[in-house]
Amino acid sequence: MVQLWLALFVGCWQAYANVIGFADYEKQVINKNKTLQSLKNNLDNYQKKSQESQLIFSPYLYANFYYSDDESEKLNPQFMGVTTTVKNYELGLKQLTPFGQQLSLSYQAQYIGLNGTILTSPVAYEVGPKLELTQSLWRNFFGQENRAQQKLISSQNAATYFQEVYQYQQLLRQAKLLYVNTYIAKEALRLQQEALKRAEEILTWAKKRSQRQLADESDFLQAQAQVLSKEYEVKNAKENLSQVSKQFQTLRGLESDDVEEILSPINVDELLNYKFDSEFYPKADFMALKEQLELSKNQSILYQEKYKPTFELFGQMHYQGRDPEYNRADDEAWDKKNEWWVVGVRFMAPLFFLDAADTISAYSVQEESAQSNLRQKEMESFSDWKNLREKLTQNKEKLKISKKLLGVQKKKIEVERARLKQGRTTTYQVLMFEIDYLNAELMNLRSVADLLYVTTELDLHKKI
Repeated sequence: MVQLWLALFVGCWQAYANVIGFADYEKQVINKNKTLQSLKNNLDNYQKKSQESQLIFSPYLYANFYYSDDESEKLNPQFMGVTTTVKNYELGLKQLTPFGQQLSLSYQAQYIGLNGTILTSPVAYEVGPKLELTQSLWRNFFGQENRAQQKLISSQNAATYFQEVYQYQQLLRQAKLLYVNTYIAKEALRLQQEALKRAEEILTWAKKRSQRQLADESDFLQAQAQVLSKEYEVKNAKENLSQVSKQFQTLRGLESDDVEEILSPINVDELLNYKFDSEFYPKADFMALKEQLELSKNQSILYQEKYKPTFELFGQMHYQGRDPEYNRADDEAWDKKNEWWVVGVRFMAPLFFLDAADTISAYSVQEESAQSNLRQKEMESFSDWKNLREKLTQNKEKLKISKKLLGVQKKKIEVERARLKQGRTTTYQVLMFEIDYLNAELMNLRSVADLLYVTTELDLHKKI
């Protein structure tokens, strides 16, 4: 008795362990699909990459050093010496701003030594802080080129991010559709086999009637044709199940071709109660396209700026101390006794004026085209979303009708079986009604698949 109960327990446990739901399958796909894992890692690291565009306007530390030994002939060697030795050290910070300024704040120390001079102090230190400022007034006018460079990097990273988000979403959607298609393929094969069995029973019944000359031969031939038709449909169902099973297994990282688990049924009520966002959100692939067009726009701005003349206003302010001793020279610099400053302009223009103007004009047209293309794609994306909403309503209605039809067919077969027990109908009629019921089940499964396809597509329109 104990062994019997143990056997029953083990059998129930194995049956339960062999059942898999969509949540379990999705988890397997996420954990074992290499492409999904790679995409997930990239998406997790996006926040770090998104900071790259800010680095353009981050301050930089720089340092300069040079050594000079000047032995050239001097105009007055008695005072200027025979050789001049210079050691220059500079340490500072540089930074670009979004408005086209370049700032530099540094500390400079220079050693000057004269050899062969009659001066009593042939050695001097020149030290002190220095502030430099450059403002662009034509090319990169008030930072237009700098900001375009920043937006280009940002758009490039964002486009990659949205592309990978879309790929990730599509793989998860593929997993859901594959689960449903595999479940439907298994059920379709079962139903087609049941229909074939009923057709074979009808053929046997028709053959007996034909042999007894109780029916025309055409009835027998019709039953035979129905069996052949059902055999063909069973073969198609097997091929379809084989194909989706391979895809089902591959997506979760398995090499086997057959799905041995029992797939949990699809929750039809949950599908019928599916609600979509009333507000339109574009899919991730459209967002990627939007960022790519933004990237193209900023590339156009960069090329337009590249061939414009350079006209800059610059200024320098330097507090300098000079003394044979370094410490005294440094104190003198901070006392601001030896202040000097410079203000000026720089200008540089390409000599190929006409070619540069044509190039700038071409990139300007490219920028306008990118904007037009974006507006068109946005209209198409919104139109697709509206169509999906309409399809959702239509497919829900179709699924409701197929459910009602299934209920009617089930009731019809139950009534006909009861009539058969009472001797008020024929076995043939019952078998035909059973085939009608199986066909209604197939129709219901197809309606479920159609509705699920729309809901998974609408899920891609959720806010990212």
